[in-house]
Amino acid sequence: YQRRVHGTLSECLFFFDFLLELTHPALCMYPLLLLLFISVSTATDPQRALTAAKTQWRDRYVENYRMEYMLDQFGVTSNITVVVKSEMIVSALYANSDKPVPAAQRLTMTMLLDMVEKGISQNKGMTVLYGLRYYTPRLIRTSSMGVQVFSISRLRPEAALALKAAKQKWMESGLEPHYYWTTKASGWGEADWFRPMKTEVRDGKIVGAVYEDGSVVPEKDWYRLWTVQQLMNKISGNLEVADRLKVEYDPTTGMPLKVFIDSNYIAHVLCVD
Repeated sequence: YQRRVHGTLSECLFFFDFLLELTHPALCMYPLLLLLFISVSTATDPQRALTAAKTQWRDRYVENYRMEYMLDQFGVTSNITVVVKSEMIVSALYANSDKPVPAAQRLTMTMLLDMVEKGISQNKGMTVLYGLRYYTPRLIRTSSMGVQVFSISRLRPEAALALKAAKQKWMESGLEPHYYWTTKASGWGEADWFRPMKTEVRDGKIVGAVYEDGSVVPEKDWYRLWTVQQLMNKISGNLEVADRLKVEYDPTTGMPLKVFIDSNYIAHVLCVD
């Protein structure tokens, strides 16, 4: 129960922060202040907070990733980028440099979690703040060192190559600049969102759409529709951030046929005219 509460609250805060940044950047400080309040409250039970963080990290299935962090050790501050594959560090470089990082300064998220667990067990007076998206440590401070994690980006090289090949096939398909395709989506929203819709695309823009029964999709609802390029951009934008990403492409035209991101079918192509 505690894990679910922490995970759900973290996701809500992340989404709320995103919305506020779109509407009023100055307001994005409010969820961050709320996160600070949560961090202070979890300090009374650091083991529970750590357990929640470990569970969240495990459930995200983040096997291959890039992590950027700042390490403050023995009075020396270093910005470091590591590439991790199946918990093995395959690359570790200082920021804006090709200089390799010595083993003592190389960290993975699992190593950071173990560091926190050791600090708690030894009662070293460690300060830990957890992040919004993964609920993993974003700041660790002890009397002798500090680590601040700037970003964690998933690495999906196979998915990136598949998308690149699909884009090339689409460019060579000859279907642009004018085509029709019928799509539907699943997830959450109004019932009409999940009805198949035949969309007309001309010069990269949606110019019309109808439901299966021939009724017209109002222009105010076109934001629920996609062009092939828009859908490919959606896939590209989620390569590093989505917890789960699965895409099926047409082997001839390269267009995305099924796009599954996290818990939702973003698009399911039924036919192309």
